[in-house]
Amino acid sequence: MAVDLAVDFLALARELGDAVVAQLKAHASPGGVRLVGGTDLKGKHGIDGRISAAILAVMERSGAAARVVIEGEGEVFAGGDAFTVILDPIDGSTNCDRWVGDPGFALAITEVGPGATFGDLGFGYVRGLVSGDEYWTADGGALYRSAFHDREFRCDARANAPERLAEAAAYLNLGYGPTLGGRAAVAAERFVAAVADVRGFDTASTEVGHIARGAAHLRVECRKGSEGANLLASMTILRAAGGVTLTLEGADVADLPLAVDAQIDFVSASNEALARQALALLAD
Repeated sequence: MAVDLAVDFLALARELGDAVVAQLKAHASPGGVRLVGGTDLKGKHGIDGRISAAILAVMERSGAAARVVIEGEGEVFAGGDAFTVILDPIDGSTNCDRWVGDPGFALAITEVGPGATFGDLGFGYVRGLVSGDEYWTADGGALYRSAFHDREFRCDARANAPERLAEAAAYLNLGYGPTLGGRAAVAAERFVAAVADVRGFDTASTEVGHIARGAAHLRVECRKGSEGANLLASMTILRAAGGVTLTLEGADVADLPLAVDAQIDFVSASNEALARQALALLAD
């Protein structure tokens, strides 16, 4: 069941994104990681509580008959069951703490209740919290707005995209701590020799956005450190732009049960040919 892509969903996404940016500007400070207890880079950050409160305030003002679920927080707002807003307010929170890169604000909406799949996400929105660049779904497709150029572009992941890894620009993130020596290290060794260009830019939401608009062609996530929330908005946008996201077992992520905090390794690509070649390269 597709979400009615009315302008109010985009307006709501932008207002929520503005609230997150306001909190970051008011309370964030450079110079190091601000974790609440321990050294888990995937753990809770000091600003998370303020951001959740700001999101709650926006939803209360909106009067929307909706549920709001935040990665790592669960349901924070229950105004009704017309639709569900699922948020990763800062995709790349460690980068955000360090004031590096372009962490993403990621939001997805579904009208489907229990039993929903990733494919039931009908609206996706990603904003670069530093760049201000935006990606969102609209009218059966996907749009990209460059803040620097102040222009909007229709996304077509397949346009001019190669179908051979040797011609592809790929993103690969090596992971955290103990995961550095795992499958990601093997993938790095293999992909360096297999693709035209391999790098790690920033975060899942922004990198998959790059694929949607044709600035890259492939993203490999095999760190065992990526939650479902990282995929919600970006996968929805890439799918609307004609791209694909597959699990490392070859299943379409759109067919998986919707799970905000589930750990999912995946390959996102401009087309299925690239995704399947990437999976073959990862196979033991």
